[in-house]
Amino acid sequence: MKGIVFYEDYIKAALEGKKTRHRILMDKQPEYIGNGCYEWVMKDNQPVVFKKYPMKGHLEQAVKKPCSAGEYLFIKERWAETEDGIIYKAENPDLTNEKAKEISVDGKGWRTPVHMTKKKSRIQIYVDSIGVDRLLNITENEAAKEGVQPESIEIPGVGVRPSYKQGFLKRWKDVYGDKGGENPFIWVIELRVVKTENE
Repeated sequence: MKGIVFYEDYIKAALEGKKTRHRILMDKQPEYIGNGCYEWVMKDNQPVVFKKYPMKGHLEQAVKKPCSAGEYLFIKERWAETEDGIIYKAENPDLTNEKAKEISVDGKGWRTPVHMTKKKSRIQIYVDSIGVDRLLNITENEAAKEGVQPESIEIPGVGVRPSYKQGFLKRWKDVYGDKGGENPFIWVIELRVVKTENE
């Protein structure tokens, strides 16, 4: 079973049933070659040119999917190991790293999610579907399913309104910065929590 990294806000939203989508940057981006066309170099070094979106067969030859529909994944999150067992940053937001170092058995404090193993994970998710999209295509409705906090935006003639889309794009920037450019190709995962440590 593979793992997938979630940050603390994503953990809370997933457990509350508010996060049912997860977008991930595609680690290999096609090159724009003009006239609305993109080029991807396949694993056998053969180029494929496409408009808008690549064909499924070409996509699978060009990049590795992070998961597949019907697959179970375990959530990787920040954690620490104490004498009383594993504790999670999402459940202890006010516990500083210095305090976590004092109570962790290895003195390392909060550990990066990357190093979490399935055995130490407390949450499993099921992948209902996975598809391809562009980052800026996300709608307000889809952004709300990402489990982010909305950002307040000024709408001329209307006033200040909450925007999940702007909240999502801000969170994306926090995670990825400028990687992939302004409107990269991304994976869109539809998911649901199927198991927690208490079940």
